Amino acid sequence: MPTLELNVESNPQELIAFRRNELDFKLKFILSDVDSSSNYWVEALVEVEPPISLAPDRSLKLGKINVGILSNGVVKEKRFKIFSNNDIYPDTFQIKLPL
Repeated sequence: MPTLELNVESNPQELIAFRRNELDFKLKFILSDVDSSSNYWVEALVEVEPPISLAPDRSLKLGKINVGILSNGVVKEKRFKIFSNNDIYPDTFQIKLPL
């Protein structure tokens, strides 16, 4: 059975309240335990809740990241950004990355 490992990095680690923010995310995908002749198409869904958004100028809560074709031992990185407007308040916000 193939195993997909997902590593997530973000910069900066926190959003500042009552200010426009951008978070840079880097997703690293690693596929293992696959026979050498198999390839897999990989994509990820990203979901955020308001007041954060996947678009800088409007509310966008769901997006898809096409990673591409992975085979055994291949590592691919994909980047995306999350935005907030100056109406963000101090709280904890969830970001969902289901595969």
